[in-house]
This record gives sequence, structure tokens and C-alpha cells, in this order.
Amino acid sequence: MYTLENRKYFADIEEGELEKCESVIDTCVELCTYSRKYGLIALDKIIRNYGDDFLILGIELLTNGMDGKTIKSIMEPYIVSSFKTGHELLEMIIMLDAILSINDGLNPWFLRIKLNGYIGKYDLKESDFMNKKIERNTMVEVNES
Repeated sequence: MYTLENRKYFADIEEGELEKCESVIDTCVELCTYSRKYGLIALDKIIRNYGDDFLILGIELLTNGMDGKTIKSIMEPYIVSSFKTGHELLEMIIMLDAILSINDGLNPWFLRIKLNGYIGKYDLKESDFMNKKIERNTMVEVNES
């Protein structure tokens, strides 16, 4: 996974390339949302709509009931042997982390926060989730009175 030690491999990523990574994050959050609504197995029905073979492999492993450790042990060699650098390597790392997080049942909003960390996007002010949480807490207080 992405660590401070291997940060040098991502130092040359430009702004336009980060937008491509952001698109990958959007796709991963969509898949996470879909799996939370319809179940992990349902991802098998829609994964072919996404053209990335690496992502498809990960989702197929996920829908076939592999645990996170097994998924990681199968997919990491593909990352290493791809010889990709820069944003392409970062995209693969984001996809793997997303797949493992979906497998763990991570909430889509928290998945977005987690994956945005890879591209240095930390702005949480525009979060619909936080606004809904505040509304729910307010509603609870009103109902309890």
C-alpha cells in the first residue's frame, strides 16, 4: 500500500493526473454504495460496466467470497509486475484499498474520505453526511423533549 517510504513514486503526479485518480475514487465509492444497497454479490452484475481489468479482478475476487488477506495476496503481485509509475500506480493502489474496504463493509462516505487521502484532498466541509448527522441529532433532541 501507499506509505511514506514509497511516496517518491508519486512525487511527479500533476494536477490533471490527480483528476483521473479522483475519477477512480468516484467509481470505487459508487461500487461501495451499490454493494451496501444490494449486497456484495450484486457487484458481479455491474462490474463489466467498468473497463479496468484490475478493478474487475478485485470485484470478482470479492464477489466469490475471498477474504481481504487473500484478495490482497492475489492482487499485489499485479501491482508490482505492472511496472506502472505515477498516477497509474496510484490508481491501482486506490482500487486495491477500495476493494479491501468494501470487503470490510466500510461506509461509502468514509471510503471517500479514506481514498481522498491518497490525493491530498482533505476538505470535509461540503459533506452531506455531516449535514445529515447534524440534522438527525437535532431531530432526536426535538423528539426527546
